[in-house]
Amino acid sequence: MSKAITFEQLPAAVLDLKNQISELKELIISQSEDKSNNKDDDDVLLNVEQAAKLLHLAVPTIYSKVSRGELPYMKNGKMIYFFKTELLENLRQNKVRSSLEIANAADAYFINKTRTRTKK
Repeated sequence: MSKAITFEQLPAAVLDLKNQISELKELIISQSEDKSNNKDDDDVLLNVEQAAKLLHLAVPTIYSKVSRGELPYMKNGKMIYFFKTELLENLRQNKVRSSLEIANAADAYFINKTRTRTKK
């Protein structure tokens, strides 16, 4: 438990609180600036080696996935490039749904089907 503040200590305590709030505001602003700077990093072009590192795959695996059309890419001459955002979105689209997600989707489908049949 903290000690009670006397009337004489009140101005110093308020000044201390004001300084702490200013420090917190500066910290929040700097963290939000860092997050906005990281969003710009997502739109960078990656080469094959960088894409392999991002996806935790071997370089030959990246080339195989490109030849099978499994990864979005751009080609300039012999060079292959990837957008980081497109690779991550491709990864999200290939997510395997859990049993619970599948069951919820099935329930929603049947509820919707039942409603459309009863309206006819």
